Amino acid sequence: MVRPSRVNWLFFLFFSLQSLPAGAQSGTCYAVPFGAVKTYVTTNVSKPIDAAFKKDMTASLIIEKQPLLEIPKEIARIRRGYISGFISAYPNAEPAKSWFGVDLDRRAAYSVDRYIYTVDSAKLKAFVMPELSATTWIRKWTGNATVQMDVVKYLPGNVGATNFGDFVCSANALWASKPISTRSGFTDALSAYAYIVDVSADGKISYRKQVLSSDPVDDAVLGIRARMH
Repeated sequence: MVRPSRVNWLFFLFFSLQSLPAGAQSGTCYAVPFGAVKTYVTTNVSKPIDAAFKKDMTASLIIEKQPLLEIPKEIARIRRGYISGFISAYPNAEPAKSWFGVDLDRRAAYSVDRYIYTVDSAKLKAFVMPELSATTWIRKWTGNATVQMDVVKYLPGNVGATNFGDFVCSANALWASKPISTRSGFTDALSAYAYIVDVSADGKISYRKQVLSSDPVDDAVLGIRARMH
């Protein structure tokens, strides 16, 4: 039997890996803790999580007595994982604001779209309520002139499972790399940001690092979002 050359072996290995689940290709990353090696990061004092933030929803439609929080609790409470936010530059955009987060401590991902209408808006009357369930819920506040609604979608997951495995591996590579300076890909945003985040073992220091649209972390996040319905 003719022994295959090194080139042929690498060719075979490459195509064999393509048939494996996404997490299986990078399975050796799972033995390395998230954010184990960090360079060029921003640090801050970590603030305690508000007790109310720790509670998940108890109903599919939640009527709030106060205006909605500036940042939804599903995003604000993330200490390890990924957070992003987008505020449209267009006054009548639907949604007006959007957030996405990967919460490794809760082994879940969350997307939040915020809609803001005047109480007599035709768009409010035409708003189509999504199908509410254990993975989709709405928070709503009605003021004298304004209605705010957060549509929250939840994706349970597993660190190391196919849907989060690529994220953990690409995030670890980003934590350890030198940042590349480039312009944001958002052209219609009043404000937009995306970061991977982590916290020290004692919970006192928080770390973050910017995620650019050209980074593999962004591709991994898009893969997670595609699983949400």
